[in-house]
Order: sequence, then C-alpha cells, then structure tokens
Amino acid sequence: MAENTRRDFIKNMGAAALSITAVSALSSLPSFAGSDEKGEASKSSIDESICKGDKRLIFSCSGAADVGEIADKASRQLTEEKVGKMYCTVGVGAGVEKIIETTKAAEELMAIDGCPVACASKCLKNAGFEPKVISLAEMGFEKGKSPANEANVGDALSKIKEALS
Repeated sequence: MAENTRRDFIKNMGAAALSITAVSALSSLPSFAGSDEKGEASKSSIDESICKGDKRLIFSCSGAADVGEIADKASRQLTEEKVGKMYCTVGVGAGVEKIIETTKAAEELMAIDGCPVACASKCLKNAGFEPKVISLAEMGFEKGKSPANEANVGDALSKIKEALS
C-alpha cells in the first residue's frame, strides 16, 4: 500500500485502523514468549501467574477516547490491588495461542468496556469466551465528556468494585 494511501486510510479509519494494524503486527510475529517458532504455545507456556493465584483476568478497553483511558487506568489499579490481573485484549483478538490458553485457564474473565461500542467484551466473545462485562458507559461515563483524571478513575474503580461484590 502506498504511504499516502496508508496515511489516508489510518486518518479515515481512526482508532479502528490502528487496532487492526496492531492485531496484524502481533499476529504476524514469528514467535512469542513461551511459543515455538510457529507461534504455537508449549504446554508450559500458560502464564504462570494463573497458576500462582491470579484467577480473574481483566481485559480492558484501552481505546483512544477518554473513557478508554479511564478503563485502562482502572484496570491497572485493579491489578495493583490484586483484584485480578490485567491481560492482553488484543492478543485474544489476534488469536495468540499462549494468550488464548492462559485465558482458558482462568477461573473468571472480566471485560471493562469504555464506551457502548464494547470492543473489549466483543473481542472476548468473538473468541468464544463469556466474560463478566463492566460498562463504564452504563456507569455514567460519557465518551468525550469524561476526562481521564484522578477523580474519574477513582469513581470508576469504586463502581467496578461495587459491581464485583
């Protein structure tokens, strides 16, 4: 694809094009940690943290919108607080075998969607998983009107923890 055409495509498609590019780049890698040269997971490649007690995996929207940033920051904080472990949403979408196997091994999957498009939960569902879905939009965070500041991230964290209890 000519550079001008690629640039126009990305400009017109926005974040979706960047996500597709990321998935394409990730899925075309010749190998992945814990995988062989064909990118296939070895039996010992399942993320060891699952075996060490991280039974809940958190798959977050990390989109370009403010609500994506809030979801991402909240997911990272939930990981720090040991509520679960943030894991690679794009890796599931790309079909990276190690990530799929680790996801299958988890006891609970949680998707945190930033906006009503619901990319994180759709990514998991399209791969055959049934996550617990947390929607920041349903919690009152409006795309384009919810700055990713400390107050909004804290509010999102409180509402997510409440939804988990």
